[in-house]
Amino acid sequence: MKKIIQYLIILLPMLIFGSLWAQKGTDIVKLRNGSVYRGTIIEMIPSQHLLFLTLDGRQMTFHSDVVKSAEVNVSAYAKVRVPRPLIEIKNGYFNSSDVGLTFCLEDYGGISARPTANIVNGYQFGRYSVGAGIGFATFRHQHYLPLFLDVRTYLREKDAFSPYIAVQAGYAAGLTRNYDYSPYYLENFAYYQEPKKTNGFIGGVQLGIRKYTGRHFGYNLSFGTRMLKTRGEYIRWYWNGNENVPVEVTEVTRMIRSEVRVGIYFN
Repeated sequence: MKKIIQYLIILLPMLIFGSLWAQKGTDIVKLRNGSVYRGTIIEMIPSQHLLFLTLDGRQMTFHSDVVKSAEVNVSAYAKVRVPRPLIEIKNGYFNSSDVGLTFCLEDYGGISARPTANIVNGYQFGRYSVGAGIGFATFRHQHYLPLFLDVRTYLREKDAFSPYIAVQAGYAAGLTRNYDYSPYYLENFAYYQEPKKTNGFIGGVQLGIRKYTGRHFGYNLSFGTRMLKTRGEYIRWYWNGNENVPVEVTEVTRMIRSEVRVGIYFN
């Protein structure tokens, strides 16, 4: 009998403590932005506010307009979902600098990868931005200096993480000659003279993400396409049976590339 009483003396405080522990933090509050908090509801006044104590000891006050639901004494475990932080993006100057690669299928087979880089400076207002950019691009064996206009739309205005759509259009100045047209002989003894530098229109579309790692600093990652339309002139020589006859030729070339870019962003 004494042993039974001793066991009861030991078990009774454990049962009481376990019951109190089970009741602690059994209230769940869900907000309209998707956040879920688990803890204890201290005070709840309809159409005014809700006073809440979280499991980690924080006391929080929610206005009734932001509360989606409040559940009391919920025994099931509810995982706390921490929302992504909101940031204050002020209208004004921004800079986006990135590097990447463009890809295409070669005529002889295989995939060709060429380097590319962009620096864009502009003005951001809300979800939109307009800027001017300068860069470096390689198509085939010729290098270009693109000068372009950059327009972007961000899908989330005040979120630290936001997808975006970017469109560029401008002028590509040739930096080197296109060695695809270096002099060589053909079966009919005609050959091409090395052409002049080619210039033309350059444009592109990217789908990307911007992630802030600080208040005014973050990084970009994007995928897209880039198109270059150039106009080149060169001399083509024909053998007419007696002598080589020069003929001026103007050639328009369109090239489309897939591209991937990564870079930094600050405003």
